[in-house]
Amino acid sequence: MASTTNIQKDQIYLTSEIIVNSNGRVLNADKEFCEILTCKSPNIAHNSIILDYVVEQDRTTVVNAFIDTFYGNQEGKLFKVKMIDYSGQEIDVTFNFFPIKSSKGEKSTLLIRKKIF
Repeated sequence: MASTTNIQKDQIYLTSEIIVNSNGRVLNADKEFCEILTCKSPNIAHNSIILDYVVEQDRTTVVNAFIDTFYGNQEGKLFKVKMIDYSGQEIDVTFNFFPIKSSKGEKSTLLIRKKIF
């Protein structure tokens, strides 16, 4: 899994690439995920539910994006949502879901971007 810092229109974004299963559970998180959410180790997120990190008013948006990715062929669509980091602070991020089909069940790559400058 490769995570990068992207430069777009004179802004810098920290990008995390995580893997979630079709039930929304985090299967794999990277160190950028922890930088965005201020956690100590990516292992802390393993098997957690991605919606637990999303503010309540944006959860429907994330669920619909997830459903569209798995069943509606809307992969890659950008969604702006607020997440809650490990200190309890709300942070603005963007989400992109991309499906992964494998013999071990359906999964999705979730790109999370946070503007840092």
